[in-house]
Amino acid sequence: MPLVGVSFPTSLQTLTFGLDFNTPLVGMSLLTSLRTLVFGDHFNQPLARVSFPAHLLTLAFGRQFNQPLVGVNLPASLQTLTFGDNFNQPLAGVSVPASLQTLTFGDHFNQPLFGVSLPSRCTVRESRYL
Repeated sequence: MPLVGVSFPTSLQTLTFGLDFNTPLVGMSLLTSLRTLVFGDHFNQPLARVSFPAHLLTLAFGRQFNQPLVGVNLPASLQTLTFGDNFNQPLAGVSVPASLQTLTFGDHFNQPLFGVSLPSRCTVRESRYL
């Protein structure tokens, strides 16, 4: 189901998509009130033209997500970024917000972090079976 034109409550702070959700987000208006955005296991759509809410704190992707992040504008407020099991894209050239505190990768991540500018207080975790 396309999400263009879908109306969400203006006070919505958490949006969690179900297991089988795999719809492009281009053209979708994500609410400015949104603080947490979680994608289900089957989501695997490009993010290059997606506008994330400016005050988003948590962004989590499920198992199948494996799209490039170069050109993706992560919000400056982002504190937690979680990737699922299959994510294995290079992070070189990705602008990581200075607010990021926790960066979690799944089982298959095998990319160098050399050259990736992470905030000094950011903890990098590898978590199996996300």
